[in-house]
Amino acid sequence: MATEAPRGDVIVKINEARKYSPNPELRKQYWLDTARNSIGKVLGDLRRRATTVPQECGELLQRGGNYEAHEYPLTIAMLPDYQERAAALLAEVGDIVHEKGFVHSPALDTPREHEQMGSSGYGGIFFETDPDIPVPLLHDRLVAEGKLERIYNYSFTVDQLDRARRLEGMTTLDLATGRVTDEKDEAAAHDSYHFLAPGRRAEVIAREQAIVQELAELASLGVVRYEPATGIVDVIAEYMDGRVTSPQMQELYEGLVMSKGDLIDLAPVIKEAKQLAFGTGKWDHILTPQEILLRIKTKTKVPKQYLAHPYTPLAIQDGVSAEEVARLRQGEQSMVVTSNMSGYEMPWGFRLEELDEQGNTIQSPTILDRNKLAPIEDDHFKTSFASIVVPFARPADWYYKRGYESKVE
Repeated sequence: MATEAPRGDVIVKINEARKYSPNPELRKQYWLDTARNSIGKVLGDLRRRATTVPQECGELLQRGGNYEAHEYPLTIAMLPDYQERAAALLAEVGDIVHEKGFVHSPALDTPREHEQMGSSGYGGIFFETDPDIPVPLLHDRLVAEGKLERIYNYSFTVDQLDRARRLEGMTTLDLATGRVTDEKDEAAAHDSYHFLAPGRRAEVIAREQAIVQELAELASLGVVRYEPATGIVDVIAEYMDGRVTSPQMQELYEGLVMSKGDLIDLAPVIKEAKQLAFGTGKWDHILTPQEILLRIKTKTKVPKQYLAHPYTPLAIQDGVSAEEVARLRQGEQSMVVTSNMSGYEMPWGFRLEELDEQGNTIQSPTILDRNKLAPIEDDHFKTSFASIVVPFARPADWYYKRGYESKVE
């Protein structure tokens, strides 16, 4: 029997349940899917953009319009490396559109035509002065007569607006009065090159074809350059398992994703991936027993032979050089783990402190803001949590509580 496909709200609930699941494997899957979907969405959009660039650019050249309004959709498929060239090509498109005689459509309409379209912005003095003259011409006349403050920073001649209306298939203008007539220029309406000299017509056609082809090639290059970003998902999976260090993760992220532009933001995913790695004990070997025991339900994960040296990372106690462990700790810098040191479970950030010459941490972990990963210096916070119990706390720690400084409950 066929099963009904999950509704959108059901999928959202499933995803939310995985995001906050106590099962780390489900949380891993959620964040890997998030990364995969983010990249897939951008790549899908880039591919779509790449296929529509020739069509959009061609329509812009043949039918006119405001090329600047097309700049974002046309260049979104371009990588930063190519955007300067794409911008130059689009500027050239604008020049050709203007040379042909096109003017952005709203500037062509009279107050009466605006009214017929349902636009109420050109009533009042415009309509009262003459409802059958294009608004830009009325605007300049009223400004010259001192009846209106300048609103628009552009001006057009009667001849310019007449040509543009002809190309748009609108009625022509009386060149003497600027008022609309009942006539249409069918030849101009079906030929965007109508007002170009024969020799110039051939040049423009050839140049338009070259521009469209080059923009299409740039868009395709954008897709090709972004496709390797999909490989970052496998790297994030390894990062979650502690097989990739934070410096390595950042280098690969910048190389595979960030160097391509800012269309994909996986920073939240990478942040959660690191928290999962530390929360599931993948980095316990570079941590001290004290740091490991900050995590909830982890006491059995620290064998007794390590507890005699609570401030020495496990790997150093196993014979790994202090320099190697210090290098790894400096790369990670901090960790965020779920702790109940305040009496209830919540994520806490801790700085991985430097090691002294003997391989011991120079002080107990500094508590960090879990979002900004900056030390919490607020006196109110310290007062509120003055009784915080940190395993193996030292007398110099501000959260030191007598009776708990050297034992684990």
